[in-house]
Amino acid sequence: MRYLPLSAVFALAAASPALAQKFDKIHLKGGSAPLEGEIVDMNFKEVKYISKDSGIETSQASKDVREIEFDSDNKGFDYSDAEGRFKNNEFAEARDKFKKALLDPRASKPVKTQAARYMIVQCSYELGDWEGALRDAKQFVTEMSDSFYAKDVFFIWYQAARAKGATAEADAAIKEMERAAAKADEWKKSVELLRADLAEANKDYKGARTTYDRYVSDRDPQVQLDARLGVLRCMASLQDWGSLAGRADQYINEWKNKPNPPAKLMLGAYLGKGKALLFGEKKNKEALLELLRCAWDIAPRIGEQSREHAESLAHAAMASARFAAEQKEKEKKDQFRDRAHQLKGELNRRYGNGWDAMIDKEIGAIPK
Repeated sequence: MRYLPLSAVFALAAASPALAQKFDKIHLKGGSAPLEGEIVDMNFKEVKYISKDSGIETSQASKDVREIEFDSDNKGFDYSDAEGRFKNNEFAEARDKFKKALLDPRASKPVKTQAARYMIVQCSYELGDWEGALRDAKQFVTEMSDSFYAKDVFFIWYQAARAKGATAEADAAIKEMERAAAKADEWKKSVELLRADLAEANKDYKGARTTYDRYVSDRDPQVQLDARLGVLRCMASLQDWGSLAGRADQYINEWKNKPNPPAKLMLGAYLGKGKALLFGEKKNKEALLELLRCAWDIAPRIGEQSREHAESLAHAAMASARFAAEQKEKEKKDQFRDRAHQLKGELNRRYGNGWDAMIDKEIGAIPK
């Protein structure tokens, strides 16, 4: 389920005691060397820390921070154990440990309390405990509205409501974030993008696309990414296959022969290309190749659950079934029918059976 655009998650490194760091690290967007020192305070505007080099308290704008990594020697056993369990997808155990860590004096500093409480919210979301995620998120933003993690918690509140199918609750999350954005101008674009996402959920694809289009060239990389993925989704939902193919190729070609293309954008672009080939051009073999590229190459490298990954598995299963139906030889027909079942099984394990009816219809159409 980890498809959220989390901008400020602390690292979950498994360093050995012998190699443990002695300072907190502030990792910046853009990949420059991390800032090291003791973090003394952090909120949605800035992170204050005593520099390792100068010994002087200084600050860094929160909007430029990618993640926070706390000194591994000063967390307490439960806190460190919780991080390891979260990394291993043991979310129920991690949640219990983070709650226990809040009682440990070493984790009682306000900055670590923020982080632990944020991770409790995240664990509830990862467990699919929508009620728990909603409860924990609302309590967090009520009690810690200025937190460094507040923006991400608003996203979790919204995504949990969407996953639960509670449209009114999702709208409430947006309204609360909008109120908070009055003192955090950089959040205003994110609020608009959430409104566009909710418009998608209500099948107002044209309205959603109009909003997304405003931000496809935004200077903020996360805003730009969310907008571009939104445009691709809306084009597909409107069945504008020609425009989808063109926009997908545009995003792919922008990064052609460049190092480190953004994997999430490439996943969305190749998915769009695959859907345009499958439903627009009816080229089942070519579509299958692009969709398998998404499902089995790009998505695993990202390492997160996402709607794009789910769609790539679903549409790859459909493309495989359609390609099987074109085969004259029984061996090849069986091979691609089996591939369709394999993809459906992986989809069910990861994302549930919401796509089964469409996939089963395609598999059922394969001649015996």
